[in-house]
Amino acid sequence: MKLIKIGSIAGSHGLKGHFKVLPQTEHAEIFFDLEFLLVGRNERIIHSFEIDDLKVNKNNFIMKCSEINDIDSAKRLSGLSIYISSRMLENYMSDDECLASDFIGADVFTVEGDYVGKVIELYDNGSNELFAIKSDDGKEYLISNNEIHVPEIDVKNKKIIIDSAGLVSEDL
Repeated sequence: MKLIKIGSIAGSHGLKGHFKVLPQTEHAEIFFDLEFLLVGRNERIIHSFEIDDLKVNKNNFIMKCSEINDIDSAKRLSGLSIYISSRMLENYMSDDECLASDFIGADVFTVEGDYVGKVIELYDNGSNELFAIKSDDGKEYLISNNEIHVPEIDVKNKKIIIDSAGLVSEDL
């Protein structure tokens, strides 16, 4: 089963075991369909909790799980990630959407046709996404995923076309 991170636990809320959840998905409505909360680190599940309550609070959620009944237990969850199976998330996605993990391993070429390397990671810095690319000679690059720097993405064939003017590297 492929796990997708959809949020993180930001800390406790109150004295009775409630905690803050920061959604990290465009489909935050998925939280209302969850019966169990899978929490962990680095795509490794540490624990599963039955969800008792979920409320919207500004740009995040306040959640309560059955086994978490005091502030100390809630504090111990702080910093953990929340995961779901990729199949569950796919039910919320439109046909033109894809998962960030779909880009990992994609071949990257310049608009002139020169091979740059493979995508090794996708970072979301809040305002946009960044592709991390590793060339065959081991150099690593970053490029902002926008229409100017990345004019073409072919997810099906795992191929990305970039404008090399947008590449950033420590070596440049």
